[in-house]
Amino acid sequence: MDVLAIGAHPDDCELFMGGTLAKLSDLGYQVAIADLSRGERASRGTPEARRQETERASEILGLARRISLDLGDTQIGLDPEHRTHVIRLLRAERPSLIFTHGADERHPDHDRAHRLVREAFFLAHVAGVETGQEPFEPAALIEFLGDTLGVDPTPSFVVAINETFSRKMDALRAYKSQFYNPEFIGPDTWHSSKGYFEQIEARARYWGSLIGENFGEAFRYRGTLAIRDPVGFFRNAAAKGA
Repeated sequence: MDVLAIGAHPDDCELFMGGTLAKLSDLGYQVAIADLSRGERASRGTPEARRQETERASEILGLARRISLDLGDTQIGLDPEHRTHVIRLLRAERPSLIFTHGADERHPDHDRAHRLVREAFFLAHVAGVETGQEPFEPAALIEFLGDTLGVDPTPSFVVAINETFSRKMDALRAYKSQFYNPEFIGPDTWHSSKGYFEQIEARARYWGSLIGENFGEAFRYRGTLAIRDPVGFFRNAAAKGA
C-alpha cells in the first residue's frame, strides 16, 4: 500500500483530505482508508446506513481498500489493546505514507486517534513488539488539519486539489445521513447544516489561495524535511503541479 489514511470515524478522511486521496489514486498510487470506528454513536443515521454510505464514498475516491478496525465510537484509544490493533494494521498493509488526525482536535476520538496512530507508527518497526508479523517502518506520518481547538496550526504543505475538489464533495454527499441533505429526517447538527458544507468549500479555497490555486488541503509534518537540491526543489515547487 502506498498511502494509508486513518480516521476516527467513517467520513473523517473524506472530510479533511478527500481531494488529496482522489488525486493520489488518479496518479496511480494504491490508496486505502482505515476507519477506527463505525461511527455507531453519531447523532444521525445508523451503522448500516453509514456502511453503505462509506462504500459509495470509497468508490468515488477510487480507493484500493477500505478497512474498519471497529474500536468503538467514543472509545478509541481507551483500551491498551487498541495500539496493538493499529500496529498490526501497519505491519499488514505496509504503507509508505500514513495520514491521520492532528493533535488538539475538538472531537475526543480525533485527539486520541492522533496519539494512537503516532505511537503505533513508532512501535511498528520495533522487533520487540510482538504481533506475529514482520516489523515495518513507514516513510512518514503526516497530519491532516481538521477541526482544531482554536487557530489552525501553520501547515507544512498544501496539496492543490482543483481537479478533485468536486469528487471530494461528491464523496461527502454520499454520507446522506451525516452532511447537508434536506431530504434526511433526523436531528439537526452543525455538520448537517448548509453552513457547514459552505465552510468546507471556504476552507478549501483558503488553503488553495496560499499556494495560488483554487482549492487545497493542508497538512502538517512533525519533522525537518531534508532537501538535497534547493534550486531544483523550489523550481519544481514554483511550477504548477509540483
